[in-house]
Order: sequence, then structure tokens, then C-alpha cells
Amino acid sequence: MKNHKVLIILFWGALIFSLSPPVHVQADNGGLSLGIGMGLAPDYIGSDEYTGIPMVYGKMTCPAGDYYVELAGTTVRANVVNHDHLVFGPLANYRLGRDDAVSVDDNVVEKMDSVDDSFEVGAFLGLVVDEWAFMAEAFQDVSDGHDGFLVTFSGSYTWDVSSSWNLILGGSTTWADKDYMGAFFDVSPRDSIRSGLPVYDADSQWRDVSCSLGAMYAWNDEWSLRLSGDYSWLISDAKNSPVTEDRGDKNQFHFGVMAIYTFW
Repeated sequence: MKNHKVLIILFWGALIFSLSPPVHVQADNGGLSLGIGMGLAPDYIGSDEYTGIPMVYGKMTCPAGDYYVELAGTTVRANVVNHDHLVFGPLANYRLGRDDAVSVDDNVVEKMDSVDDSFEVGAFLGLVVDEWAFMAEAFQDVSDGHDGFLVTFSGSYTWDVSSSWNLILGGSTTWADKDYMGAFFDVSPRDSIRSGLPVYDADSQWRDVSCSLGAMYAWNDEWSLRLSGDYSWLISDAKNSPVTEDRGDKNQFHFGVMAIYTFW
């Protein structure tokens, strides 16, 4: 039980932290950045119940170029391209399911079958041009959790307000296949009998549309403070599922604040 709660904390920390811009370290010298903070997030996707969570972060940049390894909660990314504008590499992610014994406070949804946690592997590809950044990330479950495949497309614009402050406006959307959508949004006949919710069959769809606002304040070359907030609107079958429409909320919010220390 304790281990599962720790994974929930790390998962939501990764989600909240991904809403704000990456930590920039000097590529010519390399560097290591570590961060810790607090956030607020839904109990599970589609939930209208929120929980406070700690957040963790780490990033190591190679002194030989733009290569880096980044840990954000339960997600690890490794950039294998030494380029001024492109990033590309593998990623691995541990995605929390919907455990009625841990993450579900709703007394109706908790009667439904649990969704097992998933270990996902995939890749990311990004383009950075001046203040603009665009990213595509693909995730495939390889652990018999939700068994699905997801692709997230995102973009952001960074505005340097001053030498100490910058603001980041972002947006994203995620497409998910039928296996993923079914795991989190279906109501099977068995679930319907146990919970009283109507039977529902979700198909492969665009899952959500999100917008985000982040801000970073740098005290000096070592210490910085990051604030982030995100609003996600569940759409299509994710919005219309009884799990969301009858027992949860299509409007999903995430907030976080983190202090980061960079070792040059």
C-alpha cells in the first residue's frame, strides 16, 4: 500500500512538472539539476476529487553536447541528438491505473474493476526554434496494464519577461487507442451491475485538450522557483463516459510549485 501511494505521488508530480519548461543547463560544461516541490491533482483521470502531492525532478546534461537524461516523477527521457533545434530519444514511463483500494474515493467508481498500473516505453521528438517548442511523445504499454497506445502533441511559447522571470504558455492534446480508452472509461456489464452505472463502450479517440501557464523565477545561476498550472478538458468518449459524466468531471486541473537547484 505504501509503495503504491509513493508511485501515485511521483506520477502526478511528473504530470504537473511536464507543464512547465525544461531546465536549461550549460551544454558546454554539462550540469545536474534537482528539484522538489508540492502540487495538487485529481485522484485519477476523470475524477472530481483532488489530492495534494509532493513532486520530484532531476536532469543531467552531458558536457560533450546537448545530450541529456531527464527524470520527471515516473518518466525518464534520454535525448540522443546533439543539435541546436532538435531533440529525440527513447522514454519510459510508469502510468498509474485506477486502484479502488488506494486512488478512488468515489464510492460508486470503487465498485468497478480496478485498472492495473502500466509500464510504458516509447519515444519523443521535439523541435525548438527561438521561443517556440513543439513535441510529440508516443507511449506503448508493455506490462499488460491498460495494454494501450497513446500519442501526445504539445507546443509552447516562452516569454522572457526579465533576466530573472520568464512565462511559458502551452497547449497539448492526446490521442489514445481503444485499449487505453476502454481500460479507463468503459463500463462493462459486470461493472454496471456492481456500480449501477450504465454500460458504456469507449472507442479510440482524442482524449483531451489542455492549456497551461508556467512561470520561472531565477534567484541566481543555481536556484530557481517554478510555478505551473494546467487545465485539461476531457473530450469525446472520455468526456461522455459515465465514469466522468456521472461520477467525475470533464474539467481537470493541475497545479504545482517547485524549487530547483542546478549544479554546474
